[in-house]
Order: sequence, then structure tokens, then C-alpha cells
Amino acid sequence: MSTVVELLRPEAVEAHRQGRQLPKVDPLQRSLAPLGFLALAASVAALVWASFVVRVDESAVGVGRIRSDRRTMVISLPPGSQPSLRPGQRVTLDVGGRDIRGELTRIEMPMESVEAARLVGGRATNDAVSSIVTARIDDRVSASLRGQGGVAKVRLAQRRLWDLISPGRVFNRGGSHE
Repeated sequence: MSTVVELLRPEAVEAHRQGRQLPKVDPLQRSLAPLGFLALAASVAALVWASFVVRVDESAVGVGRIRSDRRTMVISLPPGSQPSLRPGQRVTLDVGGRDIRGELTRIEMPMESVEAARLVGGRATNDAVSSIVTARIDDRVSASLRGQGGVAKVRLAQRRLWDLISPGRVFNRGGSHE
């Protein structure tokens, strides 16, 4: 029967004999592991709390144009936004760096993109159809902005961050499927 020393190469046995010894663990000495665990638990709790408190805007972006009456604007939006559109939702139209604010008043049936582009004075999008909405402008705009167009943004909803990242939503199990 052979010993372990005979099975290993002599240089390996010599390196093992000369290697440094690891310090012995003192069970009475304080460890930092509990503090690390508490810090991790507090971080997770803070993130979960923040996900219920933080609100995220959900919006649809399209093109819009101020009508000649200077009190309303017409906006073409992507067709996927149609189910979420409601009268009273806030609208912002960026015309040359100036934000024109308003409120949705009328939601039209989806129409062909070419016809929608004619209404808002823009180019047809790649979508086959577009959602057309009319919005009332909060404050009357200057005559120089009559007929001007720009990028429009309609705020569809303001949801809690948890509603967007919850496991049921992420993995598509249970919960709402809006």
C-alpha cells in the first residue's frame, strides 16, 4: 500500500510543506456578514417601496398641426394608441421649440395613413392606418403659428413602476394585459 506522498510528485509535496498557513477562524470575533445582509435587505425594501411610489408616464407620439382657428389642433397618432385614447387627456405639440399645450376633445375612427397625412400636413407613415384626434388648445396661439405643424405627444396614462415591472406583467402570467 502506498502513501499519499508516494503518489504525488516530490515538488508538489515540497510546495505543500512550505506553503503559508491560513489563519484560524475565531468564532468569537465579530463578522461583517450580518451588516452586509442587513444592507442588502434594506436596499431591496427601498427598491420595492420606490416601485410602488414612482410613477411613469405612458404616451403616444405623432405629428400634429394647429388649425386655422388657432384654438384647436389635429394630431395623427400610431394605430396602436387608439384603444388608450380618451377625451380629456393632455396633449403637447412642439412647434419650432415652443410647446403648445391642450386637451383631447375628439377621437376619430382610424383612417388610412395617406389621408391622415393630408389632414395634419405631414408625410404618410409606414403604418397602414393612423388614429386622428382633435385637441383644444389651452391658450390662444399667435397668428404666426396658424397652420404650423410639429411633433405631438399625448399622455395616455401615468402608471406605477410596479405595474410595468411586476413579475406577472414581465412573464405574462396573470394580471392585466392592457
